[in-house]
Amino acid sequence: MTYKVMVQWYSVAQGGRQQPPSCGRYFATTYLNELHDRSMWSIYLELSPSIEEGKLGFLFDTYPQVIKVGDCLPILEGGREVGMMLVVERIR
Repeated sequence: MTYKVMVQWYSVAQGGRQQPPSCGRYFATTYLNELHDRSMWSIYLELSPSIEEGKLGFLFDTYPQVIKVGDCLPILEGGREVGMMLVVERIR
């Protein structure tokens, strides 16, 4: 399953990256708020040239399929939150 997402990258002052990633495939982790256990899930984002939108996918098919349109998910590098993504469409 993949999802179309809108991405907001945090500034350095907000704890974000020195530079946002470039377009293409970017690997990170997230947690799913619906699970209430803050377990981490490995993800990839296929970022468009604007890097403010892209496709979200999970590296493992065993993730709990609880994501809905309108959900906001954090983008994490290790334990540090570097951005947020809004799910706007379920693709497949």
